[in-house]
Amino acid sequence: RRWYPVGPPKIPRYIDNSLSAFYSRLYALLTPVTLVLPYRHRFLRLLLLALKSPMLPGSSVAAFAKRLLRCAMLVRSHSVVMWLVTAAYTIMQRSPASCRGLVHDQGEGSRKEVEGADARLEEDPWKPEMSLDEAVKVMPLTSLWELQCLLRHHSPSVYRLAQLFRTNMFAETAKRVSSDDMLVVTDKELFDREVNYQCKRGRVAPPATIGFLRDEVQPIYQAADDVFAQFGSA
Repeated sequence: RRWYPVGPPKIPRYIDNSLSAFYSRLYALLTPVTLVLPYRHRFLRLLLLALKSPMLPGSSVAAFAKRLLRCAMLVRSHSVVMWLVTAAYTIMQRSPASCRGLVHDQGEGSRKEVEGADARLEEDPWKPEMSLDEAVKVMPLTSLWELQCLLRHHSPSVYRLAQLFRTNMFAETAKRVSSDDMLVVTDKELFDREVNYQCKRGRVAPPATIGFLRDEVQPIYQAADDVFAQFGSA
């Protein structure tokens, strides 16, 4: 008589190696340049399916969320930015143990310890050119400071999505969002939607305290073009 072990099935070694190579390549493909290609919508749908897989470790989920939000800072299309923010929010909700420290600091140390932590975070150890394995190693030392920039985005739609990270996103009653609608909407439709929303509230334009000032947008886009080269070497 043959006895079988109780519990989840073990993944064969060759499948484990294939998954590691697949997600490493997928991580390298996630660049701002890829997000402006004509077939980016198909790529993004397949990307989200891969990131929702239970085969992806929680530590890798944190690295992918970091890369998604960094790309969201550099992409011009509002619909793609909204998709990236929504995708990062969705996958982080599935791995609270690995992602909670990126947005909510759980430490309650002394003042010297807090000042020391601030000094360590002055320079982000995460770099765009890192591989997935290298990014996983530095995730405990970094944070999602990109959210602070997205909270000052000139699009109110992006600003409202970034506000979700300020809530208790890991609770069972936390809000769930779908990223499918973000891929079918165009920038013109988003603009018309925001104009109608602001007109109903008696305002022609969103307040300047929400987003970047108009004269600040173009220099930021020019700086973003220079950062594209960093992702190209990944």
